[in-house]
Amino acid sequence: MVARSGGKQRSRLAYRMRRLQAKARRLFSVELWGAPSLVHPLFDAPRPRVRRTRAPTPVDPALVSRIADNFRRADADFNTQSPSMWQKIESNNQAFTGALRQGDAPGLQRQFETLFQDELLGGFGHRESLYFGENRWRPGFQELRMTDMLLSLGEALGVLNLPNHVQMNLLDYVDFVHTDQDRLLADIEARLGFSLVMPLVGNPPVFRLNGVSTSADMVRHAYVAFRLRQLGLNPEDPIVEIGGGFGSLALLAHRAGFRNYTIIDLPYVGAIQTFFLGTALGPDAVSGYGEPEKAIRLLPPPAIKDIGNGSVAMVINMDSLPEIGEPEAGAYIREIGRISRLFLSINQEAQAYIPDVGPQLVVPDLVASVDGFRLMHRSRYWMMEGYVEELYRIERSRG
Repeated sequence: MVARSGGKQRSRLAYRMRRLQAKARRLFSVELWGAPSLVHPLFDAPRPRVRRTRAPTPVDPALVSRIADNFRRADADFNTQSPSMWQKIESNNQAFTGALRQGDAPGLQRQFETLFQDELLGGFGHRESLYFGENRWRPGFQELRMTDMLLSLGEALGVLNLPNHVQMNLLDYVDFVHTDQDRLLADIEARLGFSLVMPLVGNPPVFRLNGVSTSADMVRHAYVAFRLRQLGLNPEDPIVEIGGGFGSLALLAHRAGFRNYTIIDLPYVGAIQTFFLGTALGPDAVSGYGEPEKAIRLLPPPAIKDIGNGSVAMVINMDSLPEIGEPEAGAYIREIGRISRLFLSINQEAQAYIPDVGPQLVVPDLVASVDGFRLMHRSRYWMMEGYVEELYRIERSRG
Protein backbone atom coordinates (compact mmCIF):
# COMPACT_ATOMS: atom_id res chain seq x y z
CA MET A 1 0.00 0.00 0.00
CA VAL A 2 2.82 2.39 0.85
CA ALA A 3 4.58 1.60 -2.38
CA ARG A 4 1.41 2.21 -4.34
CA SER A 5 0.85 5.55 -2.53
CA GLY A 6 4.41 6.57 -3.24
CA GLY A 7 3.89 5.65 -6.87
CA LYS A 8 0.81 7.88 -7.04
CA GLN A 9 2.75 10.76 -5.51
CA ARG A 10 5.56 10.31 -8.00
CA SER A 11 3.00 10.13 -10.83
CA ARG A 12 1.35 13.37 -9.68
CA LEU A 13 4.76 15.01 -9.36
CA ALA A 14 5.74 13.88 -12.84
CA TYR A 15 2.44 15.22 -14.21
CA ARG A 16 3.02 18.60 -12.56
CA MET A 17 6.56 18.72 -13.91
CA ARG A 18 5.31 18.03 -17.43
CA ARG A 19 2.78 20.84 -17.09
CA LEU A 20 5.44 23.24 -15.84
CA GLN A 21 7.74 22.24 -18.70
CA ALA A 22 4.91 22.78 -21.20
CA LYS A 23 4.17 26.20 -19.73
CA ALA A 24 7.83 27.15 -19.83
CA ARG A 25 8.16 26.07 -23.47
CA ARG A 26 5.04 28.02 -24.37
CA LEU A 27 6.21 31.18 -22.66
CA PHE A 28 9.70 31.01 -24.10
CA SER A 29 8.22 30.66 -27.60
CA VAL A 30 5.84 33.58 -27.13
CA GLU A 31 6.14 36.58 -29.41
CA LEU A 32 4.59 39.70 -27.89
CA TRP A 33 2.89 41.85 -30.49
CA GLY A 34 1.92 45.39 -29.77
CA ALA A 35 1.34 48.36 -32.06
CA PRO A 36 -0.51 51.67 -31.86
CA SER A 37 -3.58 50.28 -33.61
CA LEU A 38 -3.81 47.02 -31.63
CA VAL A 39 -6.12 46.82 -28.63
CA HIS A 40 -4.58 43.63 -27.24
CA PRO A 41 -1.04 42.46 -26.62
CA LEU A 42 -1.00 39.37 -28.82
CA PHE A 43 1.12 36.51 -27.49
CA ASP A 44 1.98 34.22 -30.39
CA ALA A 45 -1.66 34.63 -31.44
CA PRO A 46 -3.11 32.81 -34.45
CA ARG A 47 -2.81 34.64 -37.74
CA PRO A 48 -5.80 33.96 -39.97
CA ARG A 49 -4.64 33.46 -43.52
CA VAL A 50 -5.38 36.31 -45.90
CA ARG A 51 -6.23 35.29 -49.46
CA ARG A 52 -6.25 37.04 -52.78
CA THR A 53 -9.49 36.74 -54.70
CA ARG A 54 -9.70 36.58 -58.46
CA ALA A 55 -13.41 36.09 -58.98
CA PRO A 56 -14.79 37.74 -62.11
CA THR A 57 -16.20 41.09 -61.02
CA PRO A 58 -19.56 41.81 -62.60
CA VAL A 59 -19.46 45.28 -64.12
CA ASP A 60 -22.89 46.51 -65.20
CA PRO A 61 -22.39 48.90 -68.17
CA ALA A 62 -25.57 50.78 -67.24
CA LEU A 63 -24.26 51.30 -63.70
CA VAL A 64 -20.91 52.52 -65.02
CA SER A 65 -22.69 55.00 -67.28
CA ARG A 66 -24.74 56.26 -64.32
CA ILE A 67 -21.58 56.62 -62.23
CA ALA A 68 -19.88 58.75 -64.88
CA ASP A 69 -22.97 60.96 -65.28
CA ASN A 70 -23.35 61.38 -61.53
CA PHE A 71 -19.67 62.21 -61.14
CA ARG A 72 -19.79 64.93 -63.79
CA ARG A 73 -22.81 66.54 -62.11
CA ALA A 74 -21.21 66.35 -58.67
CA ASP A 75 -17.82 67.50 -59.90
CA ALA A 76 -19.33 70.55 -61.59
CA ASP A 77 -20.93 71.66 -58.30
CA PHE A 78 -17.94 70.88 -56.11
CA ASN A 79 -15.37 73.57 -55.42
CA THR A 80 -11.84 72.54 -54.47
CA GLN A 81 -11.43 72.37 -50.73
CA SER A 82 -8.72 74.07 -48.70
CA PRO A 83 -5.50 72.03 -48.39
CA SER A 84 -5.95 68.55 -46.90
CA MET A 85 -4.37 65.12 -47.14
CA TRP A 86 -7.30 64.04 -49.33
CA GLN A 87 -6.33 66.44 -52.09
CA LYS A 88 -3.01 64.62 -52.29
CA ILE A 89 -4.69 61.23 -52.33
CA GLU A 90 -7.05 62.34 -55.11
CA SER A 91 -4.16 63.73 -57.13
CA ASN A 92 -2.67 60.23 -57.22
CA ASN A 93 -5.79 58.94 -58.98
CA GLN A 94 -5.86 61.20 -62.03
CA ALA A 95 -6.35 58.26 -64.39
CA PHE A 96 -9.56 57.34 -62.58
CA THR A 97 -10.99 60.86 -62.35
CA GLY A 98 -10.00 61.46 -65.97
CA ALA A 99 -11.91 58.36 -67.07
CA LEU A 100 -14.93 59.56 -65.08
CA ARG A 101 -14.87 63.00 -66.69
CA GLN A 102 -14.50 61.54 -70.18
CA GLY A 103 -17.09 58.81 -69.66
CA ASP A 104 -14.44 56.23 -70.61
CA ALA A 105 -16.48 53.09 -69.93
CA PRO A 106 -13.72 50.55 -70.83
CA GLY A 107 -11.19 52.41 -68.69
CA LEU A 108 -13.58 52.57 -65.75
CA GLN A 109 -14.47 48.91 -66.12
CA ARG A 110 -10.80 47.90 -65.92
CA GLN A 111 -10.27 49.96 -62.76
CA PHE A 112 -13.45 48.73 -61.11
CA GLU A 113 -12.56 45.09 -61.85
CA THR A 114 -9.30 45.50 -59.91
CA LEU A 115 -10.62 47.93 -57.29
CA PHE A 116 -8.78 46.34 -54.36
CA GLN A 117 -5.66 45.41 -56.32
CA ASP A 118 -4.20 48.87 -56.95
CA GLU A 119 -3.89 52.15 -55.09
CA LEU A 120 -7.34 53.55 -55.89
CA LEU A 121 -8.52 52.72 -52.37
CA GLY A 122 -5.46 54.31 -50.74
CA GLY A 123 -6.49 55.76 -47.41
CA PHE A 124 -9.93 54.21 -47.07
CA GLY A 125 -9.86 50.46 -47.63
CA HIS A 126 -7.83 47.31 -46.98
CA ARG A 127 -6.39 46.78 -50.44
CA GLU A 128 -4.00 44.00 -51.46
CA SER A 129 -0.80 45.98 -50.98
CA LEU A 130 -1.48 46.29 -47.24
CA TYR A 131 -1.09 42.52 -47.00
CA PHE A 132 1.23 41.59 -49.84
CA GLY A 133 3.17 44.64 -50.97
CA GLU A 134 4.04 47.25 -48.36
CA ASN A 135 7.13 46.93 -46.16
CA ARG A 136 6.05 49.42 -43.50
CA TRP A 137 4.46 46.64 -41.43
CA ARG A 138 6.17 43.71 -39.75
CA PRO A 139 5.42 40.45 -41.60
CA GLY A 140 2.05 39.14 -40.51
CA PHE A 141 0.98 42.35 -38.78
CA GLN A 142 -2.20 42.86 -40.79
CA GLU A 143 -3.27 39.25 -40.17
CA LEU A 144 -2.69 39.72 -36.45
CA ARG A 145 -4.64 42.97 -36.61
CA MET A 146 -7.55 40.92 -37.93
CA THR A 147 -7.21 38.69 -34.86
CA ASP A 148 -7.19 41.80 -32.67
CA MET A 149 -10.34 43.16 -34.31
CA LEU A 150 -12.18 39.84 -33.99
CA LEU A 151 -11.38 39.74 -30.28
CA SER A 152 -12.35 43.41 -29.90
CA LEU A 153 -15.68 42.96 -31.67
CA GLY A 154 -16.42 39.87 -29.60
CA GLU A 155 -15.76 41.87 -26.42
CA ALA A 156 -17.80 44.87 -27.60
CA LEU A 157 -20.80 42.65 -28.35
CA GLY A 158 -20.48 40.65 -25.12
CA VAL A 159 -19.73 37.46 -27.04
CA LEU A 160 -16.40 37.29 -25.17
CA ASN A 161 -15.77 38.20 -21.56
CA LEU A 162 -13.31 41.06 -21.21
CA PRO A 163 -9.91 39.81 -20.00
CA ASN A 164 -8.36 41.36 -16.90
CA HIS A 165 -4.65 40.99 -16.24
CA VAL A 166 -5.14 41.50 -12.50
CA GLN A 167 -7.67 38.67 -12.27
CA MET A 168 -6.03 36.12 -14.57
CA ASN A 169 -2.59 34.65 -15.02
CA LEU A 170 -0.53 35.04 -18.16
CA LEU A 171 -1.27 31.58 -19.54
CA ASP A 172 -5.02 32.16 -19.20
CA TYR A 173 -4.57 35.38 -21.19
CA VAL A 174 -2.53 33.54 -23.82
CA ASP A 175 -5.40 31.06 -24.08
CA PHE A 176 -7.81 33.98 -24.50
CA VAL A 177 -5.99 35.44 -27.51
CA HIS A 178 -5.97 31.91 -28.97
CA THR A 179 -9.80 31.84 -29.01
CA ASP A 180 -11.15 29.65 -31.82
CA GLN A 181 -11.73 32.21 -34.56
CA ASP A 182 -14.17 30.11 -36.59
CA ARG A 183 -16.44 29.74 -33.59
CA LEU A 184 -15.92 33.39 -32.64
CA LEU A 185 -17.06 34.66 -36.06
CA ALA A 186 -20.13 32.41 -35.92
CA ASP A 187 -21.02 33.74 -32.46
CA ILE A 188 -20.46 37.34 -33.60
CA GLU A 189 -22.74 36.96 -36.63
CA ALA A 190 -25.40 35.33 -34.45
CA ARG A 191 -25.26 38.22 -31.99
CA LEU A 192 -25.31 40.84 -34.77
CA GLY A 193 -28.13 39.22 -36.69
CA PHE A 194 -26.50 39.94 -40.05
CA SER A 195 -23.72 38.52 -42.17
CA LEU A 196 -20.10 39.68 -42.32
CA VAL A 197 -19.51 38.18 -45.75
CA MET A 198 -17.32 40.45 -47.89
CA PRO A 199 -18.71 40.83 -51.42
CA LEU A 200 -16.04 39.82 -53.92
CA VAL A 201 -16.46 43.10 -55.78
CA GLY A 202 -13.15 44.35 -57.16
CA ASN A 203 -11.33 41.28 -55.81
CA PRO A 204 -10.69 42.26 -52.17
CA PRO A 205 -8.27 40.39 -49.92
CA VAL A 206 -10.35 38.16 -47.61
CA PHE A 207 -10.07 35.85 -44.63
CA ARG A 208 -11.85 32.51 -44.70
CA LEU A 209 -13.36 31.89 -41.26
CA ASN A 210 -16.16 29.44 -40.42
CA GLY A 211 -16.74 28.97 -44.15
CA VAL A 212 -17.26 32.72 -44.63
CA SER A 213 -15.09 35.05 -46.71
CA THR A 214 -14.88 38.20 -44.61
CA SER A 215 -12.52 41.16 -44.36
CA ALA A 216 -10.99 43.56 -41.87
CA ASP A 217 -13.36 46.29 -43.10
CA MET A 218 -16.41 44.11 -42.46
CA VAL A 219 -15.30 43.27 -38.92
CA ARG A 220 -14.27 46.82 -38.01
CA HIS A 221 -17.43 48.50 -39.29
CA ALA A 222 -19.82 45.86 -37.96
CA TYR A 223 -19.39 47.47 -34.55
CA VAL A 224 -20.80 50.79 -35.79
CA ALA A 225 -23.75 49.12 -37.52
CA PHE A 226 -24.43 47.38 -34.20
CA ARG A 227 -24.20 50.72 -32.37
CA LEU A 228 -26.91 52.20 -34.61
CA ARG A 229 -29.34 49.64 -33.27
CA GLN A 230 -28.00 49.90 -29.73
CA LEU A 231 -28.56 53.66 -29.74
CA GLY A 232 -32.20 53.15 -30.65
CA LEU A 233 -32.32 54.08 -34.34
CA ASN A 234 -35.16 52.63 -36.37
CA PRO A 235 -34.93 51.18 -39.91
CA GLU A 236 -36.46 54.27 -41.54
CA ASP A 237 -34.56 56.87 -39.51
CA PRO A 238 -32.47 59.10 -41.80
CA ILE A 239 -28.73 58.53 -41.27
CA VAL A 240 -25.94 60.57 -42.85
CA GLU A 241 -22.31 59.43 -42.97
CA ILE A 242 -19.70 62.05 -43.76
CA GLY A 243 -16.80 60.29 -45.44
CA GLY A 244 -17.91 56.74 -46.22
CA GLY A 245 -14.76 54.92 -47.38
CA PHE A 246 -15.62 52.51 -50.15
CA GLY A 247 -19.07 51.90 -48.64
CA SER A 248 -18.48 49.10 -46.14
CA LEU A 249 -20.40 50.70 -43.25
CA ALA A 250 -23.30 51.60 -45.54
CA LEU A 251 -23.40 47.96 -46.71
CA LEU A 252 -23.49 46.64 -43.14
CA ALA A 253 -26.08 49.22 -42.07
CA HIS A 254 -28.22 48.03 -44.99
CA ARG A 255 -27.80 44.43 -43.81
CA ALA A 256 -28.77 45.57 -40.32
CA GLY A 257 -32.05 46.84 -41.77
CA PHE A 258 -31.49 50.58 -42.23
CA ARG A 259 -33.08 51.91 -45.41
CA ASN A 260 -32.51 55.67 -45.33
CA TYR A 261 -28.75 56.13 -45.56
CA THR A 262 -26.83 58.98 -47.16
CA ILE A 263 -23.07 59.30 -47.68
CA ILE A 264 -21.53 62.74 -48.21
CA ASP A 265 -18.11 62.41 -49.82
CA LEU A 266 -15.76 63.64 -52.52
CA PRO A 267 -17.17 63.04 -56.02
CA TYR A 268 -14.51 60.50 -57.03
CA VAL A 269 -15.00 58.56 -53.77
CA GLY A 270 -18.76 58.61 -54.35
CA ALA A 271 -18.13 56.98 -57.73
CA ILE A 272 -16.29 54.12 -56.00
CA GLN A 273 -19.05 53.78 -53.41
CA THR A 274 -21.73 53.69 -56.12
CA PHE A 275 -19.92 50.87 -57.92
CA PHE A 276 -19.21 48.82 -54.80
CA LEU A 277 -22.68 49.17 -53.28
CA GLY A 278 -24.51 49.07 -56.60
CA THR A 279 -22.76 45.81 -57.45
CA ALA A 280 -23.05 44.25 -53.98
CA LEU A 281 -26.70 45.21 -53.37
CA GLY A 282 -27.94 45.78 -56.90
CA PRO A 283 -28.09 49.03 -58.88
CA ASP A 284 -31.62 49.79 -57.66
CA ALA A 285 -30.39 50.04 -54.05
CA VAL A 286 -28.25 53.14 -54.70
CA SER A 287 -28.66 56.59 -56.15
CA GLY A 288 -26.16 59.27 -57.07
CA TYR A 289 -26.24 63.03 -57.36
CA GLY A 290 -29.25 64.13 -59.42
CA GLU A 291 -30.97 60.73 -59.39
CA PRO A 292 -34.25 59.70 -57.69
CA GLU A 293 -33.58 58.74 -54.07
CA LYS A 294 -32.95 55.11 -53.18
CA ALA A 295 -32.16 53.31 -49.90
CA ILE A 296 -28.53 54.50 -50.10
CA ARG A 297 -27.67 57.90 -51.55
CA LEU A 298 -24.15 58.99 -52.58
CA LEU A 299 -23.84 62.78 -52.63
CA PRO A 300 -21.07 65.40 -52.90
CA PRO A 301 -20.35 67.86 -50.05
CA PRO A 302 -22.49 70.76 -51.39
CA ALA A 303 -25.59 68.54 -51.24
CA ILE A 304 -25.58 68.60 -47.45
CA LYS A 305 -27.07 72.10 -47.70
CA ASP A 306 -30.19 70.59 -49.29
CA ILE A 307 -30.91 68.42 -46.23
CA GLY A 308 -33.69 69.84 -44.08
CA ASN A 309 -33.19 71.36 -40.64
CA GLY A 310 -33.39 68.70 -37.91
CA SER A 311 -34.46 66.04 -40.43
CA VAL A 312 -31.62 63.55 -39.77
CA ALA A 313 -31.62 61.12 -36.85
CA MET A 314 -27.84 60.74 -36.74
CA VAL A 315 -24.70 61.91 -38.53
CA ILE A 316 -21.71 59.55 -38.38
CA ASN A 317 -18.11 60.49 -38.98
CA MET A 318 -15.26 57.99 -38.75
CA ASP A 319 -11.59 58.70 -39.28
CA SER A 320 -12.32 61.70 -41.46
CA LEU A 321 -12.96 65.17 -40.00
CA PRO A 322 -9.45 65.55 -38.48
CA GLU A 323 -7.94 65.00 -41.93
CA ILE A 324 -9.67 67.73 -43.91
CA GLY A 325 -9.09 71.48 -44.03
CA GLU A 326 -10.27 73.49 -41.05
CA PRO A 327 -12.73 75.70 -42.97
CA GLU A 328 -14.49 72.65 -44.44
CA ALA A 329 -14.41 70.74 -41.15
CA GLY A 330 -15.95 73.71 -39.35
CA ALA A 331 -18.58 74.03 -42.06
CA TYR A 332 -19.45 70.34 -41.67
CA ILE A 333 -19.88 70.75 -37.91
CA ARG A 334 -22.23 73.67 -38.44
CA GLU A 335 -24.24 71.67 -40.98
CA ILE A 336 -24.38 68.70 -38.59
CA GLY A 337 -25.72 71.04 -35.93
CA ARG A 338 -28.37 72.25 -38.36
CA ILE A 339 -29.60 68.94 -39.82
CA SER A 340 -29.17 66.26 -37.14
CA ARG A 341 -30.37 65.21 -33.70
CA LEU A 342 -27.34 63.05 -32.86
CA PHE A 343 -23.69 63.06 -33.91
CA LEU A 344 -21.49 59.94 -33.57
CA SER A 345 -17.78 60.66 -33.98
CA ILE A 346 -15.06 57.97 -34.06
CA ASN A 347 -11.77 59.72 -34.65
CA GLN A 348 -8.18 60.07 -33.50
CA GLU A 349 -6.86 63.15 -31.72
CA ALA A 350 -3.10 62.86 -32.27
CA GLN A 351 -2.91 66.02 -34.44
CA ALA A 352 -0.28 64.55 -36.74
CA TYR A 353 1.41 67.14 -38.94
CA ILE A 354 0.61 66.91 -42.65
CA PRO A 355 3.17 68.62 -44.93
CA ASP A 356 1.74 71.67 -46.71
CA VAL A 357 -1.43 71.31 -44.63
CA GLY A 358 -0.52 71.60 -40.95
CA PRO A 359 -1.60 69.64 -37.86
CA GLN A 360 -4.71 67.53 -38.08
CA LEU A 361 -7.85 68.67 -36.27
CA VAL A 362 -9.56 67.48 -33.09
CA VAL A 363 -13.32 66.92 -33.19
CA PRO A 364 -14.08 68.21 -29.64
CA ASP A 365 -12.34 71.46 -30.53
CA LEU A 366 -14.45 71.78 -33.68
CA VAL A 367 -17.65 71.03 -31.76
CA ALA A 368 -16.78 73.55 -29.03
CA SER A 369 -16.96 76.34 -31.60
CA VAL A 370 -20.63 75.64 -32.37
CA ASP A 371 -23.60 76.00 -30.01
CA GLY A 372 -26.01 73.18 -29.29
CA PHE A 373 -23.73 70.12 -29.08
CA ARG A 374 -24.08 68.28 -25.77
CA LEU A 375 -21.61 65.45 -25.11
CA MET A 376 -23.54 62.36 -23.99
CA HIS A 377 -20.79 59.76 -24.10
CA ARG A 378 -17.02 59.63 -24.57
CA SER A 379 -14.93 56.45 -24.40
CA ARG A 380 -12.09 54.66 -26.04
CA TYR A 381 -13.16 53.07 -29.30
CA TRP A 382 -13.56 49.33 -28.89
CA MET A 383 -12.12 48.41 -32.27
CA MET A 384 -8.83 50.31 -32.47
CA GLU A 385 -6.35 51.73 -30.00
CA GLY A 386 -5.77 55.47 -30.25
CA TYR A 387 -9.33 56.36 -31.30
CA VAL A 388 -12.15 57.89 -29.27
CA GLU A 389 -15.89 57.38 -29.67
CA GLU A 390 -18.09 60.35 -28.83
CA LEU A 391 -21.86 60.74 -28.97
CA TYR A 392 -23.33 64.24 -29.04
CA ARG A 393 -26.96 65.23 -28.68
CA ILE A 394 -27.81 68.37 -30.62
CA GLU A 395 -30.12 70.72 -28.77
CA ARG A 396 -31.85 73.55 -30.59
CA SER A 397 -33.46 76.59 -29.05
CA ARG A 398 -37.23 76.68 -29.45
CA GLY A 399 -39.11 79.48 -31.00
